[in-house]
Amino acid sequence: MANRHKANWALAAVTAGYLISYPFNGTFTGGLISSTCGAAMVGALADWFAVTALFRKPLGFSYRTALIPRNREKIFQIMAHMVEKELLTTTNIKQTLNRYSVADLLLHYLVDHGGKQEVKTILDAAGKQFIQSVDADELGRTLELILHKEGAAIKLAPLLAVGIEWSLHWGYGEKIVTFILDEAIRLAKKEQTPRLLGDLFLEAQSTYERGLARRKFFNKLVEQVMHFTPLRFGTIIQHRLVELLEQLKEPSHPLRGKLQTWLLSLVENLKTDEQLQQTVEAWKKEQLAVHWKLRDRCIALINQFYHPDEGELLEHRLEFLIHSKVDQWIEDFSHNDQLQQQVDSQVKEALTAWLDNRHGEIGGLVLERLQQFTNDELVAFIEDKAGDDLQMIRINGSVVGGLLGMIIYGATYWLW
Repeated sequence: MANRHKANWALAAVTAGYLISYPFNGTFTGGLISSTCGAAMVGALADWFAVTALFRKPLGFSYRTALIPRNREKIFQIMAHMVEKELLTTTNIKQTLNRYSVADLLLHYLVDHGGKQEVKTILDAAGKQFIQSVDADELGRTLELILHKEGAAIKLAPLLAVGIEWSLHWGYGEKIVTFILDEAIRLAKKEQTPRLLGDLFLEAQSTYERGLARRKFFNKLVEQVMHFTPLRFGTIIQHRLVELLEQLKEPSHPLRGKLQTWLLSLVENLKTDEQLQQTVEAWKKEQLAVHWKLRDRCIALINQFYHPDEGELLEHRLEFLIHSKVDQWIEDFSHNDQLQQQVDSQVKEALTAWLDNRHGEIGGLVLERLQQFTNDELVAFIEDKAGDDLQMIRINGSVVGGLLGMIIYGATYWLW
């Protein structure tokens, strides 16, 4: 830390100057040097005590020292409130979301970043496992009954519960989570990410200032002291985001356990929550009304699987069908502007609804993450980010103290 070394050398220099010149303070020159160095030493020591008192107990003094560890809860509450209420507000997030097309991002991922092959791989594995573990005749008969006769009468929520339980049992839930995390990391590492995060920071900063001069002054002060630019903010958040996503890939990560718990809770709610069941049923009826032609296609698809050509392996037919359907769906989607707009609108509506209902949890998430810091880790983190700049206070104390000592000595010498 360059400024810490400079401050220490400045303190050592003025202390040595004071000790050497003190025996000669009866002369004008000796007194001037002694007074200047003495005042500079006092100023440096006082500012060293003040800066150190922010983080720990200097020289063992416990009265009003170690301010950051003592006030950690208050600091955490302020930071959580700032993130939730002033930076990541619903307005800021929605404005940022509206600037991007979800359909374009989806196509970009599928076509340019290998997403299409990843989807095929997952569907291949899931399809083969499903085909090998299911009774073909029973499944065909059940699907025909559901799709042609009793589709509207079958309760979808229990079927979804069974499907999720089956996915968790065969480990596909973990595979899907890992797949999503890998793609999220790839997107987070893109060159455009820091700029996007920087733009979000600028919008949040502008909303926070609201034209108030004192807030603008504070933001400018923070930028000057900490060299905090929007691009630097975006780069820091990008690194932290990639770091967090990499940690989430560990099977033992607490959030993976929370996801597993949430899925099990969803299964239970699908079985017992009447309101959720009604919502699922309403969605099912809407889909049946819109996509009723899929019934014939499903029956034809089942017939293909359970009446394969002689000598042709079932899994090869399934793989070919999955790949061709994925390719066809992506091709159709890329040329269907109306469908892209519909997907974009529905995803944004879902995200907006989720944001309106769960935005209050952002502060809690921030607070939960901050609570994981021990006092030593918190002090080390803040010192790493701002400690070197705070050492300038010690250097300034030496300079200002020395100047005042020189002025006071000169004034008193000529007066007396």
